[in-house]
Amino acid sequence: MHPIIERDVMHARVADQHRQAERDRIVRAASRTPRARQEKRRPNLMLSRMAVLARRALASLSALIPSPTR
Repeated sequence: MHPIIERDVMHARVADQHRQAERDRIVRAASRTPRARQEKRRPNLMLSRMAVLARRALASLSALIPSPTR
């Protein structure tokens, strides 16, 4: 492989590793939430939380999928 191409490939790999490390950091932070507080919540609050998460997921998916009218 040409040295310039190899250098660019290595830079891309390092950038990918940094992005993966950032995602891992976010996942670890989310998993550290106190479990006891979540279990004591009323069911209505859990349902509303699920609805919020579902709306966010649908909104992020709709941002990724192009609309046929655009």
